Amino acid sequence: MLDAIKWDESLTDLTIYCDTSLNGISFVAPALKTGFCGTVPTDCPIQTIFFFESLSIASAILWASGLDPPI
Repeated sequence: MLDAIKWDESLTDLTIYCDTSLNGISFVAPALKTGFCGTVPTDCPIQTIFFFESLSIASAILWASGLDPPI
């Protein structure tokens, strides 16, 4: 149903790294020397880490979609 395609990093327009822990979420765009971070609630169960990982990625995509000029 799905085929995996390996992309070479040299073919990308913008690379964004996302990471999450139970202490916070973040993403960084090294080429633009820009990064963002935020805290998460301290009483979250460990099962919510997937939600925060997804939130980090969605936040990075939303931020990148608003870049002017578009990359």
